[in-house]
Amino acid sequence: VALADDGQEPPGRDPAFEQEIADRLGEISPEAVPLFQQATEAYDAGNLVSARQGFLHVLNLAPEFPDALRRLSHVERVSGDIYEAEGYARRAYKSDESPVNRSALAYMLLAFEDPARNRAALGHARAGAAAQPDDAFAQFVLMFAGYANNDMHTTREATARLLVVAPENPTRHFFAALVAGADGDLEEAERELAESARLGMPPDDVLEALAMVRSEARRQRLIRSGLYAAGVWVISPFLLLIVGVVLSKATLAAAYRVPPGDAFTISRGERALRIAYRVVIALASLYFYASIPFLILIVLGGAVVLIYLLISGGTIPIQLVLIIAMGCLFTLYAIVRSLFTRVREGEPRSAASP
Repeated sequence: VALADDGQEPPGRDPAFEQEIADRLGEISPEAVPLFQQATEAYDAGNLVSARQGFLHVLNLAPEFPDALRRLSHVERVSGDIYEAEGYARRAYKSDESPVNRSALAYMLLAFEDPARNRAALGHARAGAAAQPDDAFAQFVLMFAGYANNDMHTTREATARLLVVAPENPTRHFFAALVAGADGDLEEAERELAESARLGMPPDDVLEALAMVRSEARRQRLIRSGLYAAGVWVISPFLLLIVGVVLSKATLAAAYRVPPGDAFTISRGERALRIAYRVVIALASLYFYASIPFLILIVLGGAVVLIYLLISGGTIPIQLVLIIAMGCLFTLYAIVRSLFTRVREGEPRSAASP
């Protein structure tokens, strides 16, 4: 997304800020002031050739003037020469470590889509935005830097701040939709994308983002469902164990309380205990069979991870890999075999039986 420098989108440059630049430049070279203003007007009008020539002329009269270097970096970025843009932005920051130059340098670094530059950009963007909380450009750069580094917390904070300083900007609503999608709030994401489209965001970008948001929402739902299932799977045996122990003790206590002459009479309480005990046993059996697919996946996954770690070390220990593979196969065989194993029951016999 192309933005003007200094937090201003043409024709909305801050006259006070422009006058401050003119005053500083006038102290160095009075004849450079109209050249700088003309170059800025050319840039705002989209005349990049005239803007480049103008800012270079200014730099001949006022070497390393930071504002000319910064705006020249924007000219080069819009022209597509991101290396020149980075170079001018670095020179501007070296000449004057101001917040606006930090934000501009961060913006140029983000053009490379390089992880190392993205991390450096995030540091500059944070400092620039913290010093310029009401500057739209600084907040936009922070939003871009947060998203480029997958830092949704920073992106979320920047979009919230932009709601105050640039509420009608379509890019702000576009990124707010991406944040909502990452949070799993599909309805909010769709509302933000609709608002972004209304304010002028290209339809193709909106449709692409909508597909991405819906895909992320599905992924989040799958992850949550998987975590819930894993939690139930881990907790269930402990709950069944506790309930089984309690019911076992209650059943034994009830059996000891039966009067000698009333051995075949079952009270309602005892009948309820026995039913509950059967239910727990049935649930434990169901848990056993339902856990077998999970156990198979864990065994297979563990074996694959171990073999991968061994191979990634640079050598292939054949014997160790074979041991892991055989152990995995035998474990899987034992798991599957347990499905078809039944304990034989028969009449108890006394020690004297032939």
